[in-house]
Amino acid sequence: MSDSTATQSALVVLGKAQVEAMFARQSNTSFTIDDSEFVPLLECVLTAFEAQGLDTAGVEALWDHAYRVYDRLCQEADPNYTFEENRDLMRKHLVGRRRLSERTRKASRRPNTEGT
Repeated sequence: MSDSTATQSALVVLGKAQVEAMFARQSNTSFTIDDSEFVPLLECVLTAFEAQGLDTAGVEALWDHAYRVYDRLCQEADPNYTFEENRDLMRKHLVGRRRLSERTRKASRRPNTEGT
């Protein structure tokens, strides 16, 4: 494994650990913040990895991990929604380029729920 590959792998592991830590703090405390505030904070963390040179595959791995953790927590709260619906719910709170488009949001079947 080259130094570059090892660095990229280490950044993905670090990023996934940060995602887990942020969600754990959010779900294991009596003081939670609304998804509309929490998700943009998470987005800032993940965007920083991209800005600092994590390759496209690594960035996508971090976002996929974040969507899956969010889905897992949403499933615990209400198992009636699919991964895609939970991912779209998370994406509607993003502020950057990954934000769910207005057209897609209108077509989404998931009601506007907060604090998942």
